Amino acid sequence: MFPKNSFVNKLLLFTFFLFIGFFTLSQNKSKLEKEKQESLRKIKETEKIIKQTKTQKQATMGQLTAISKQIEARQDLINSIAAEIKLLDEEIAEKEMILRALTGDLEALKEEYASMIYSASKMDNSMSKLAFIFSAEDINQMLMRIKFFQQYSDTRKNQLELIEKVKASLTQQKVYLDQIRVEKNALLNSHTIESTNLNSLKKEKDKVVKELSQKEVQLKKELDDTKKALKQLENKIRQIIEEERLKAIAAAKAKTNKDKPKNNTYDGKELVSGFAGNMNRLPWPVSNGTVVRKFGRQRHPVLHIDENNLGVGIQTLKGEQVRAVFSGKVISVTEIPGMNNIVMIQHGEYFTVYARLRKVYVTVGQEVSAKEILGEVYTNREEVSQVEFQIWKGDSPLDPEVWLSRK
Repeated sequence: MFPKNSFVNKLLLFTFFLFIGFFTLSQNKSKLEKEKQESLRKIKETEKIIKQTKTQKQATMGQLTAISKQIEARQDLINSIAAEIKLLDEEIAEKEMILRALTGDLEALKEEYASMIYSASKMDNSMSKLAFIFSAEDINQMLMRIKFFQQYSDTRKNQLELIEKVKASLTQQKVYLDQIRVEKNALLNSHTIESTNLNSLKKEKDKVVKELSQKEVQLKKELDDTKKALKQLENKIRQIIEEERLKAIAAAKAKTNKDKPKNNTYDGKELVSGFAGNMNRLPWPVSNGTVVRKFGRQRHPVLHIDENNLGVGIQTLKGEQVRAVFSGKVISVTEIPGMNNIVMIQHGEYFTVYARLRKVYVTVGQEVSAKEILGEVYTNREEVSQVEFQIWKGDSPLDPEVWLSRK
C-alpha cells in the first residue's frame, strides 16, 4: 500500500515517463512517415516512367532501369513499414506493462480504501465520534481528535479520487492500446501487399533482363556508341573549361591591381562561394526524374561490363523541361551525336552541364537564374527520356547526387 504523497509522486513520475516515451515515439514515427512518403513519391514517379517505356513491344534498357528504380523504392517502403511495425510492437509491449502496473496499483488502492472503511466502521460501532471527542482530558486533546477525524475523512476522499484517476488512466491506456493494434494490423496488411508487388516487379525485371540478354550484340553496340558520345562530351567540356581559364588569365593581366574580375569569370569569388555553399541543396534539373546511371565506376546491369561515368543519367518523362540548378552564365550551346543538344553554364570555378536536350531555349552569353528553363529533354525511339547531368569544379568532375537536394 502507498501513502497518499508517495502514490501521488509515483503517478507524477509515471506520467513524466509516459510523456518522454510518447515524445520519442512520435519523433521516430514522424521520421518513418517521411521515409514512407518519399518512397511512395519515387514509386509514383517511376510508375509513370515505366508506363512510358512499356509502349515498346520489346524490352529496352530504359524499361529495365525504370523497373530497377521502382524495385529500390518499393524495398525502401517495405523497410520503412517493417521498422514502423517493430516500433509499434515495442509500444504495445510498453503499454501492456503500463496496464499491468496500473491494474496492480488500482488493486492496492482498493484494498487500502477497504481497510479505511473497515476501521471507520469499527470506530463508529465502539463509540460515537462525539463521545470520543468530548471524552478528551483537555481542550488541546479535543482539538487534536477533531483534526484527526477531519484528516481521516480527507484521506478517504483523496483515496477515492486516486482510485478514479487510476481507473481513468487505465481506460485511456486500453483505448490507446486498441488503436495501436489496429494501426499495426493495417501496416501488416500493407507490408503483405507491398511484398507481393515487389515480387511481381522482380519477376518482371528478370523477364526483361532475359530478353535483353538475347540482344547482347545490339546492347554492346549501343554501349560503345554511348561511351564514344560521352568521351566526346568530356573532351568538349575540358576544352571549354581550358578556354575559360585562359580568358580569365588574359583578363586579369589586362586589369590593374585595383580592378576586380567580374563575377562570371573563372575565378569569380562571389559565384564560387555561392555555388560551393549549396551542397545537398541544389534543385534538380528536372521536376520529375530518378537517377538511373550513377557517378563513377558502375556495372552494366545486363552485360556486366564496367562503365566510368563523369555525371549522372536522370530518367524522366517525355517533354520534361530541363532547368538550371544555379544562377550563372551560359558559356556553350553545342551538339554532339548521341548527346543531342548540350548546354554548359559557368558558376565561378564551377560548371554544370545539361546534355541530351531536344530543344534549347538559351543562348551563349545569357545570364540565367536558378530553375530557369534551358530546354526540353530528348526522347529516343525506345521512348526513353534521359538527361545527362554533370558538375565540374575546374577540370575535375564531381558527383552530382552529392549536390542535388532530396526531393
